[in-house]
Amino acid sequence: MLDEREVRAGLQKLLNERLTTRQLATKEGFDDNDTLNSLELDSLDKVELWMATEDYFKIKLEENDVMKLTTVGELVYLVLSKSS
Repeated sequence: MLDEREVRAGLQKLLNERLTTRQLATKEGFDDNDTLNSLELDSLDKVELWMATEDYFKIKLEENDVMKLTTVGELVYLVLSKSS
């Protein structure tokens, strides 16, 4: 079972891999209220993040759940709920 700290660190790594240099320059870290849209992730980035999240945490995320996500915090808690 994953703890919240592990999930946040893993998601930080996955998000950093998908953000451009310009996006990273304006973002020191991520908090629960950051929206996925504010991170300027396009639809392909979001799908890649979804697949990378499943691979990284060895979990299965349902499309219906993923499509409802709007914030980083929601993604953290979805991963936590699927890892238990």
